[in-house]
Amino acid sequence: MKQKQDTVELWEGSLHLLAQLPKLPDDVPVSGNDVYGVFEDLLGVLPDEEEGADIDAPDFLMSLGLPEDELDEAYRWDS
Repeated sequence: MKQKQDTVELWEGSLHLLAQLPKLPDDVPVSGNDVYGVFEDLLGVLPDEEEGADIDAPDFLMSLGLPEDELDEAYRWDS
């Protein structure tokens, strides 16, 4: 039972951000730190045998719309 409680606490911030995203206008920046937290939460719940995305890989970051010149500090970019 305790594990279920830990999972809810882990996802609380991520769920809040994900719930707000559809309501945000396209030009409202989202904190890169918050986005990193969501990715970490999502990867943390994958089964051990599953390979998760490399959230620091340039191809992955650019597929999200991150400009190439921001790759070195991807999660410090707020947009």
